[in-house]
Amino acid sequence: MKEMTFILVIIGIFFAELNLNLFSEFGFLIYAILVGVILILMEKEVVMTKYEKIFLFLMIIPICRLAEFFVNFGFFWKTFIFYLMIIFLVVFYAIKLNIKTKPFIGNPIYFMYVVLGAGLLSLIAKYIFNLNFSGIIFLIPIIAYAEEILFRGGIQNLTEECFGNLSILSTSLLYAIFSMSLGFEFALIAFGASIILSTCYHFTKNLYLSFALNIAFHGLVFALYPTII
Repeated sequence: MKEMTFILVIIGIFFAELNLNLFSEFGFLIYAILVGVILILMEKEVVMTKYEKIFLFLMIIPICRLAEFFVNFGFFWKTFIFYLMIIFLVVFYAIKLNIKTKPFIGNPIYFMYVVLGAGLLSLIAKYIFNLNFSGIIFLIPIIAYAEEILFRGGIQNLTEECFGNLSILSTSLLYAIFSMSLGFEFALIAFGASIILSTCYHFTKNLYLSFALNIAFHGLVFALYPTII
């Protein structure tokens, strides 16, 4: 029953992300219904099981998408706020669920390091190399950090307890679905990249490595496919 619910949630996220590109209001409605149904199902549980923990982390995506629907800013600030919400929720639930990772994703100090590093890189790009896309350079480490603590640190760790090595495939599938807002081509690229990232994390259990690889992935995508951004 729980496995079927997990599959249905993934299908729901897929159709919501698909419709966000085609009919944004309908995608918004699907996410709103999905969050409501999951909250109703979890309300009946006295003690949170492994599956409830997974569902809780999966709900971070629709919650942030729903909030993003009401954010009417430009690309930079909309993206920054969206990933900031993801980071805040992941840190909150990592502490609440006591998810152990290296580094500990519940420690907000690491986010401050990421922001400082991103700011330094963007300043170097703007004032030393005179690049006019320093805002993108600032966002890439923050996006990579948010994605790694959500997908590898949170979802992969939790699904591994239930599905074993299939957690690599399920995490990569979710990552690809999450990336559909940038188009199907990017979603396919993201799926392949996530297989590599999730496999590396599976064997090393080190988010430092997957974080560095994620930055390299986004940097490579931006260099080869600037129109995606």
